[in-house]
Amino acid sequence: MTKSPTFPNLSIFMAAIVYGGTHGVANAGPIIGLQIGQSDLSAFAVVTPRSEFLTTLKDNDNDISFAFDVGYQFNPYVSVVLSYIDFGEYKAEIGLSASQANPPPPATFELGFEGFAIAVQPTWPITDHISVFASLGYSNLEVNSKTTVFTSSNGGPQIFEVFKFSDKDDSALFGIGISTAITDDFTLKASGHEYEIEDEALRNFSLSLIYAF
Repeated sequence: MTKSPTFPNLSIFMAAIVYGGTHGVANAGPIIGLQIGQSDLSAFAVVTPRSEFLTTLKDNDNDISFAFDVGYQFNPYVSVVLSYIDFGEYKAEIGLSASQANPPPPATFELGFEGFAIAVQPTWPITDHISVFASLGYSNLEVNSKTTVFTSSNGGPQIFEVFKFSDKDDSALFGIGISTAITDDFTLKASGHEYEIEDEALRNFSLSLIYAF
């Protein structure tokens, strides 16, 4: 009977992690990093028009994101990262065309997410300088939205209504990425992450520059 190589390989991998954590002192230590990326918030941008005369909807559901990371690398195979992330902002412009001679200006809708995330990142080296990694963790995110509706009164001065909403949500996160060592201290990472929030997916794609002390 042929034995599956899965368990021996797993045992070797776990032994390497333990050995690296106890003997690989040069690879252990704190890390910091900066991220810049792009978010897809379209799954959360539900705009309900207040008029039956909705004619246009201009939106931008991908926005620039920023993040700051701090963490600890236990060995070449395992690290833990705490991040503060600003996912950017979704903006939509709702054009209205009423039966009146002077239709109201477009209404606007804005939506943004920001918060903290913590993740374990197991890493698998491919070459001496290139590795692939996964992220598994938890996030606490705050969602803020604002809707501005312009109206007019018998041709008089324009007035507007502003509706604001804010809430927090705990969610799971997971992601995959690839990294390359630029120097002994600096690493460049490209990754994609997904945050599950109330059965919807918030996706983010980013580049990170990591410094290891």
